[in-house]
Amino acid sequence: MKLRTKDEPLALNSTIFVIYGEAGVGKSTLANTASKPLVLDFDEGYQRSKLSTDCYEHVHWRDIANDEMLVSIISNYDTIVIDTAGTMLDSIMEYHIETNPKLERMKMQLFGELKTTFSKFVKLLRSLGKDIIFIMHSKESLESEQRRIKPLAQGSSYDLIIQKADMVGYMAKDDKGNTILDFDAKDWKVGKNSAELEPISIPHYTQMQGFMQVVFDKTKEAFNITRLNHTESLRAINQMILTAQESTSVESINALTNHLTTSEFSKAEKMQIWKAIKDRADELGFGYDAKAKTFTGAS
Repeated sequence: MKLRTKDEPLALNSTIFVIYGEAGVGKSTLANTASKPLVLDFDEGYQRSKLSTDCYEHVHWRDIANDEMLVSIISNYDTIVIDTAGTMLDSIMEYHIETNPKLERMKMQLFGELKTTFSKFVKLLRSLGKDIIFIMHSKESLESEQRRIKPLAQGSSYDLIIQKADMVGYMAKDDKGNTILDFDAKDWKVGKNSAELEPISIPHYTQMQGFMQVVFDKTKEAFNITRLNHTESLRAINQMILTAQESTSVESINALTNHLTTSEFSKAEKMQIWKAIKDRADELGFGYDAKAKTFTGAS
């Protein structure tokens, strides 16, 4: 067990992607361009990929249910590709029904077992520093009278995957025939774009070598920069609050107020710091001239 303090930078070493789209658009081919990928082919669709990589074919969850077996299988790889995620979740449920047939009539308990098993699987892979790509088919559904494209998975299984994912991208052909991977959520499609990546034009498979790894690298860089900026901002806020709490004169309080006014903190951050300044000024008995926006000496 290790304590990580709230202002300690946290590097992102493992990322979870969901790539979904219609059959034949090139999802599996793209996934195979990640760093040292291993495909766990639950869907028996590996032969459709235009780029080959190591693959366990005809996988059922019973084949990898043992953690030691799973670790031995994936240890020499950087990226684990699940093709497809929906079929893997179905396989997990079949495995639990095989081991406990009563679960077939106990849907809530079966889903609980599915959720536990899936979460444990993801946690294990992330603890080993593995990147994960969940390949999923797409489906169109009607939501509030709006047609929307989303990843295909049964019932609540869909939520399990989307909640775990860092990035969810829809892969499709545009009007000009270009293949685009877009992570933005829109009215007509599901997405998750935590790294704020622009839509990505996917090259022809003959020019795709290493392409997905570049996407992973950009995502991790964006995440880590955001977290570093947040850490630095948090330190600056804490320093301002500490300075306010240690102030003993109206001059120092006003200097801190002026600095806060011209700072680049967000509105919420400024309100947090201002509260510390005002609380300290009240403790010292200083008044506040709202028109001049300055504190005055003790009355």
